Amino acid sequence: MDMPDPDNMSHVTGPGPDQAKESVGQLLRKTRLNRGLSVEDVARQLRLSVRQITALEEDDYSKLVSNTFLRGFVRNYAKLLQMDASPLLQQLEQLLPSAPAQKEYCARSKAPRRPRRPRLLRHQSEPGERERPWRW
Repeated sequence: MDMPDPDNMSHVTGPGPDQAKESVGQLLRKTRLNRGLSVEDVARQLRLSVRQITALEEDDYSKLVSNTFLRGFVRNYAKLLQMDASPLLQQLEQLLPSAPAQKEYCARSKAPRRPRRPRLLRHQSEPGERERPWRW
């Protein structure tokens, strides 16, 4: 059995050393240009703004809404360009900070939400309270 020569690995498929260094945005931009699409074409087809597409390609994620939307944008962009999105999403996960555990907050204030009292049915009453026909 012949062992493959480590110096001559040109027949092996996979990302080369130059592709492994490319960021998610650079890969998307390079593929878009190879397909002959403009930023405006991509923005129109994905129903995003040109600013959002530019931010994706420049890896400037601070201009985008949240990490959840960012993952969806990258997935849809890769799908449009007929790319496999999973390696891009894995690379993106390594770049993004992990989300801290979120507390449940009230919609109008920053105070933590109080536990809700159980709702009473019309025929039930709270302990020590006179029974009423309607709960108003």
